[in-house]
Amino acid sequence: MYRGIFKFIKSQDAYSSTEKKWFVSLLQTECFWYDMLLAPPEEVNTRKLIKEHIQSIEGYLENNIEKRFIYFLGSRKKVRFSTKYTPKYSHAKNELNLILLVGKNREKKKITVPDFFYDQTIRYNTDIVFEVTDKYLYLKVDNVIIDICSIHDFLRERYINLGYNTEVHYVGYTKNPQSRPIDGIHRGFSNMLYNTSNEDNDFFVFFNLFNPTSLSSNDSYNMNFCISNSLMNEIDLDKEGKIIEKCFINYFNSVIQNNEITGLTKNLRNFANKYNMRSIAINLEYESPNEYYSYYSRCITPRFHHFFVFKLDGKNLFLDKKIDKDTYLKSSPLYINE
Repeated sequence: MYRGIFKFIKSQDAYSSTEKKWFVSLLQTECFWYDMLLAPPEEVNTRKLIKEHIQSIEGYLENNIEKRFIYFLGSRKKVRFSTKYTPKYSHAKNELNLILLVGKNREKKKITVPDFFYDQTIRYNTDIVFEVTDKYLYLKVDNVIIDICSIHDFLRERYINLGYNTEVHYVGYTKNPQSRPIDGIHRGFSNMLYNTSNEDNDFFVFFNLFNPTSLSSNDSYNMNFCISNSLMNEIDLDKEGKIIEKCFINYFNSVIQNNEITGLTKNLRNFANKYNMRSIAINLEYESPNEYYSYYSRCITPRFHHFFVFKLDGKNLFLDKKIDKDTYLKSSPLYINE
C-alpha cells in the first residue's frame, strides 16, 4: 500500500463538494532523553542506536504510506539513581528495590519494582548482580554486562509513576528526524535550555506520527466518507505535517513559540477555507497512562489525553479546548447511536 492509492476519490463531485472534518489521531510516539544523544555511556553508543532506530522507521514509512514527524521538545523533573545504595533484588519475591534522587534538591524516593523478570531461569540465577551509576542501571551475570538501561527508560518502560509531568516547550515538524532536532543544534532546543533550569530538569524529544482522517457526508449522493488523508493524498505530505504542527503550536502556546501564534492562526484559516474544512480535531491519546506522556504547558493543565478542535465559522477560527471526543464524534455523519 502506498500514499495516494485512492487519490481518485478527491476529484469526485460526491466528495469534493462536501464540507469536511479532519480527525487526527496518534499512531506512534518515540521518546528519547537528550543525555543519551549528547552524552552516551561508555559501554554503548546510544546516539548511534537511536539514529539507526529512527532511520528504520523512516525507511518503513518511505516504502509504505509516507508520514512526517511532529516532535515535542519537553522537560521533566530531573531523576537519578542513588549510587550510595546498592540495588537489592529479591529472588523469592522477584522484585527490585532502588533509591532515586529527584530534582536539584536530590530528594530521596525509594521504589520497589515487582515482577522484575518474566524469564524464570534468569529470576533464580544467583549470579545476577545489579549496579548503578547516576544515570544507568546495569544488569550483570558472571561479571558480564547483559543489559543497560537509562534511568528514564527504566521508569517509562516500567510505568513507574513518581507524580511528575512533561512540560512541552516547543513543537516542530521534520522530514529528517535523525538530524533535526536530535543533533542538538536547534533553535527550539537552545531556547528550552535557556528558559528552563537544567539543575532541576531533564530534557526530551518526543517523535510523533499522526493519521488525519477526512469525515464528510453527501446527502445528494447518499454517501458518507471516512478515509485517511494518506490514502487519498488530498493534502500533500508536507502540508499535512505542517498543519498538524500548527495545531499543536496553537494549543500548547508555549513561551518560546508565543510570537508565532498570529501567523499560524491565519495559515490554519486559509487552509480550512481552501479545502472546505469545517473543523480539525486532534486526539492525542495513549493506550495506557504513562506520566512521561502526561503533557502540559503554561496554558494547558497536565493530562494523559488531549483532545481539542479548531472550528471554522465563516472567516473566524476558534480553538475549542473544552469539547470532549465523544461529543465531537456524535456530530460526525458516521456516528451510530447504539
